[in-house]
Amino acid sequence: MNKLKGFTVAETLVTLGIIGVIAAVVLPILNDTKPNEEMIMLKKAYYNTARVVSELINDEELYPEYDEDAVQAGFSNRAAATYNGASYSGASKFCNLFAAKLNAKDVNCSARRGVNDGGNFKTIDGIVWSMPFGDFSGTEYIAVDTNGAKRNNCSLRSNLSDVVGGLTACSGTNAPDQFVLSLDKFGAFQVVGNIENQYVISTNTARNYRRTVDCVASGTCNDR
Repeated sequence: MNKLKGFTVAETLVTLGIIGVIAAVVLPILNDTKPNEEMIMLKKAYYNTARVVSELINDEELYPEYDEDAVQAGFSNRAAATYNGASYSGASKFCNLFAAKLNAKDVNCSARRGVNDGGNFKTIDGIVWSMPFGDFSGTEYIAVDTNGAKRNNCSLRSNLSDVVGGLTACSGTNAPDQFVLSLDKFGAFQVVGNIENQYVISTNTARNYRRTVDCVASGTCNDR
């Protein structure tokens, strides 16, 4: 008769040790390659903004190149414009047209509403948008929360709270999920902050996210 053989205690311990070593090597690599949702959604918000801003600024019906005084007005032109059967004008013109281009829901363009207050509207992907209501005589700002009321609800740009409706500074190990984009009347825009710009241009969102968590924890996320 053949005797059944099993693993000895020593063999079992050696096997568990090998598994532990492999896990210690592989898990950090997996953490570095796992995409981060907030960064992916920021990229989506960035490219949606690029598309909508380009469509608006190049639409002569919505934003004629020159105003009635033959001055290049761009987004500072608040004269009435009709889009999809609705007329928009005044301080809320940009907000309403932007929302219409994104097929947004829960649109409230009566005044600037910060992202922590629900923003001016929400898109189907869950991003909350806060629009500018200034006259575009200088730099205006768009604020986005990539996941609405979920998770961190903080920003590295809390110094801009007075112009975007209030932002909470990230602390501890909370990485940002609220971001600010600057915009001028001719349609030039960018994400505010060197760290946030890396989110947009880099393909390694996981590693950049980890670096941001580390710099928030150490208090070194101070590029303004």
